[in-house]
Amino acid sequence: MKPIYLDYSATTPVAPEVFETMLPHLRENFGNPSSIHQIGRKARVSLDDARFRLAKVLGAKEYEIYFTSGGTEADNLALCGVLKNTKKRKRLLTTSVEHAAIKQTGNFLGENNVEVVFLPVNSEGFLLPETLENALAEETALVSLIYVNNEIGTINDIKILTEIAHKNGALVHTDAVQAFGKIKIDVNELGIDLLSVSAHKIYAPKGTGALYVKKEVDFDSHLKGGSQERGKRGGTENIAGIVAFAKAAELCAEHLEEEAVRIGKLRDKLQNGLIEKIDGIRVNGSQTQRLFSILNVSFTQVPSESLIVSLDLAGICVSAGSACSSGSINASPVLLAIGVSEAEAKSAIRFSLGRYTTEEEIDFVLEEIPKIINRLRFFMRKAD
Repeated sequence: MKPIYLDYSATTPVAPEVFETMLPHLRENFGNPSSIHQIGRKARVSLDDARFRLAKVLGAKEYEIYFTSGGTEADNLALCGVLKNTKKRKRLLTTSVEHAAIKQTGNFLGENNVEVVFLPVNSEGFLLPETLENALAEETALVSLIYVNNEIGTINDIKILTEIAHKNGALVHTDAVQAFGKIKIDVNELGIDLLSVSAHKIYAPKGTGALYVKKEVDFDSHLKGGSQERGKRGGTENIAGIVAFAKAAELCAEHLEEEAVRIGKLRDKLQNGLIEKIDGIRVNGSQTQRLFSILNVSFTQVPSESLIVSLDLAGICVSAGSACSSGSINASPVLLAIGVSEAEAKSAIRFSLGRYTTEEEIDFVLEEIPKIINRLRFFMRKAD
């Protein structure tokens, strides 16, 4: 039986239409866009076209888009680029539920003469406006906030939070890796200064991302080695990946509303079915303002590692949270930050649905999981 993949927040398969757009740039249109001969110029045209198309999906201008190797590099470029370029303001505000790309970059900056403050969130994973307002100070250069939490799906009100930060003169960056392609994003409407996105979360290949930087924002380069990306990111551009990224973004924007409805219904069916069939479970995060494709559930008395392995043997692929921290036996910092007990955090599973998830797959999952949970709980009681 073909495995049932419910880990779309970790990565997505490359869509057939996206794959087809890559092929010419892996074969005949293989040039380096920095070369001035005709093959290089042809690659440059493809690069410029993809930049324009991706910018259009984001509501940005093409010169505000900088291509990177992924969301992690985009986050690094945003935080380090801004903080290295400021002289008087050397303070970064972020939250306790950020992706590791933000947390670890923040820790790095904290070791290099930047004051870094990790703000608390509420029990649903939201950064409250008053929490941000109370933390702002004259020295604050940048506020970096996750748009959609990658583990629990909570959606922050980035527009309101940005307005608050701007009143204090701070710039705002958002890690929109989980939001892009699933929520309509217009950078001008949000008022955001910097925004990170990634290709492999929206049915394009791994190894490509982008950072939007508002034209008025001055920032320093982070990756040295050439004049590419207008001197802000050295290294030969991944033309095939970038072209695929633009195509995938357009497809997501075209089908965004219908996919939100379809996948949301499947997520609700999965959640309601689990609650109906299994005792002692907890749904983590917001029940109202959350992404339609993510469901994080704690199954009491069942270690998440054991459950993931058992589900995998049954042909069901899920995760315990962020793929960037997979293999860790520690409780999720995100779940602990929203007040989930350590025991419940260590029994949490993230289901994330996507474009190719079917109702038949959800039916199968709802048949198998109760049996697996009962078996694991039996063995846990026996072991005690």
